[in-house]
Amino acid sequence: MTLLQNFTVIDLETTGPITEQNHVIDIGIVRVENGKIVKTYESLVRPPISVPSSITRLTGIQDEDLVSAPTFKEVADEVEELFKDAIFTAHNAPFDYGFLTLEFIRLGRRFTKPLLCTKNLAHKVQPELPNLGLDSLMEHFQISLSIH
Repeated sequence: MTLLQNFTVIDLETTGPITEQNHVIDIGIVRVENGKIVKTYESLVRPPISVPSSITRLTGIQDEDLVSAPTFKEVADEVEELFKDAIFTAHNAPFDYGFLTLEFIRLGRRFTKPLLCTKNLAHKVQPELPNLGLDSLMEHFQISLSIH
């Protein structure tokens, strides 16, 4: 019997790129145990600041979309549970991890997990690739996206 590591794959959208000045506005998570998806989670998150127009252009998320969204405090327990005994996995993981960690710190809580950065992994596996964006990697490795 082969035991596989649990992974929690995450993608965040934020109000901007600088961690200390910005907040999470959208969170998507997929929990993988023994090689199978066991849970998915997605939520908009209402930040304590406005969404800049540059972020709205990039993500499509605007202040009006977040009026009835929960705050990070309201989603924190569920988010934390999804990462229990799992590796924090993301494309450009330091960015997502930094934001998620800071959101927990703002609540007076600690959040520490081992990291797996798929962007760094792709660079190690295929260092000759000129573009390590997800779209480029999917094309290179002939991976198609199917949404159920």
